Amino acid sequence: MGFDAYVTIAVVVIAFVLFATEYFTVDHIAISIIAVLVISGVLTPEEGVDGFANMATITVAAMFILSNCLIQTGIVESIAPLMIRMMKAGYHFAVFGIMAIVGSISAFINNTPVVATFIPIISNASLKTKTPSSKYLIPLSFGAILGGTCTLIGTSTNLLVSGIAEENGLKPFSMFQMAPLGLIFFLAGIGYMVIVSRKLLPSNKEVRELRNEGQIKNYTTEIIVTKDKNDKEEDLTISNIFRQDGLEVSVSQVLREDRIYKSPTREFLLKKDDILLVQGDMDKMKSILQNEALRLTEALSDKHFPEEETTLMEVVILPNSELSDKLLSSKEFFQKYNSKVLAIRQRGKQRFENLDRIYLRAGDVLLLQTNEKGYETLAEIMGSWQAPFLSMRESGLKKVQKGRLALVSGVIALAIALATFDIVPIMVGSICAIAVLLFFRVTTMAEAYKAIDWKVIILLAGALALGEAMNKSGVSKQIAELLINNIGSQFGPVAVISALYLTTSLLTEIMSNNAAAALLAPIAISIATAMGVDPIPFLLSIAFAGSASFMTPIGYQTNTMVYSAGNYKFRDFTLVGAPLNLLLWIMATFLIPVFYPLQ
Repeated sequence: MGFDAYVTIAVVVIAFVLFATEYFTVDHIAISIIAVLVISGVLTPEEGVDGFANMATITVAAMFILSNCLIQTGIVESIAPLMIRMMKAGYHFAVFGIMAIVGSISAFINNTPVVATFIPIISNASLKTKTPSSKYLIPLSFGAILGGTCTLIGTSTNLLVSGIAEENGLKPFSMFQMAPLGLIFFLAGIGYMVIVSRKLLPSNKEVRELRNEGQIKNYTTEIIVTKDKNDKEEDLTISNIFRQDGLEVSVSQVLREDRIYKSPTREFLLKKDDILLVQGDMDKMKSILQNEALRLTEALSDKHFPEEETTLMEVVILPNSELSDKLLSSKEFFQKYNSKVLAIRQRGKQRFENLDRIYLRAGDVLLLQTNEKGYETLAEIMGSWQAPFLSMRESGLKKVQKGRLALVSGVIALAIALATFDIVPIMVGSICAIAVLLFFRVTTMAEAYKAIDWKVIILLAGALALGEAMNKSGVSKQIAELLINNIGSQFGPVAVISALYLTTSLLTEIMSNNAAAALLAPIAISIATAMGVDPIPFLLSIAFAGSASFMTPIGYQTNTMVYSAGNYKFRDFTLVGAPLNLLLWIMATFLIPVFYPLQ
């Protein structure tokens, strides 16, 4: 191997670690990949940025804009009454209906904003039917993922693999090339969830009518002890200080000066200025605010509300939000939204640190305290076309704009039809669709720019650059020869397809699905070329597996979003998702060669 190969391998290994640990954001990692490959001479400057001009990248950007236009018509919210009826009809029917509806929508528009819009709808429907939303939010995410496997534009991974195929002189995927097997996966996934979800998904122990904004478990916030004695002049043990009004919260850590006490007992003696890491639901947070012996830590209390009735509400941060990947600053948040952040629930992680130092991510749930003016401000913001968050307990449903809905859906359907019959590429059709919607003022250029998730665009460009480096340096060819010698020569091409699917599926659980696909697609092409078979089945195994992320809450963005919103534990995804991953792997091994012949 030469210098270029060693550099490429080093970049792959470091990128893998960074993607898996999430120490940096995916776009930061992607742009760094391009920089290192160009500076080291593995790629020319032109090759390094070619990914930005790739048809797949441009198509993904266009689909973000078209998806936003369709969602802004209120089409998703119009389904809310149907959700309530399905839940009343029975649990299994509701799971089937949710997955079928969201999967059908996600096959044609970006699934992330679809899931984001459905989260408060399902939360409210669960509240009205007195059933836990935790029984429905994982099926919501899985349905969106499975629906995306049915069409070329269903997920960015499909477009990425198709783009890599085209760059290597192969014919790109057609619009519905993945549909035959994708529909089988979709139906199998729905059937699996209908059968197992009632037993395997977690449920609240008690389902009851929740007061106002609801009872939300496992929020975390920090409070400081302000007295050495309570009103009854008792010593301030954890038991005594939280006993008033039947208050029971979980104190996981106590910080006293420079020392941290983990898992303190109920009889732990508190002192003035101790800082406690506290977990509890909304009502318990209210009690904390009313307790004279306690107050929020300074970072969260440098602003105070007037002496009037305040309201607590919970919001979920949306994809492509202006808050995403930013540090929370309570002061700036108060100034902009007239609300105070009391607590954050983020991916099940609890940290003993100032909440101001937490980077916000899509899917995070914030507990806000606001007054009447702030409530009006929040309602106005959440009703805007590019809201940074949505209330988890307020319906806030948009009124369906029938004229716009007909125009937008008609234009998108025409673009898909033109691509399906090979009249124009999907990229050209998507750009023309955007031009038409701009002409009719359905959207504006400013709205279009904001609708694009630029992290995904930069990730795609970086992934394509890494794939080009693997090809150019010979790394993909060497790995292909290794796999052929150890698997292909002994067990044949079907075994290689099975191995590629399994590897992609496992990589997708711990790193970006687009990055995993970009790493393996060049290898798949090299293997197929060396074995003298059609590369398309190999590439399709990677495209299907790239979306088959069910075992962890971090493998796919929609899983991450429902992770916090449904208050799931990490193991909930593994318990439900691992058998589904295994089922689809077995099906893919036997069915891909049937639907997509090797010769």
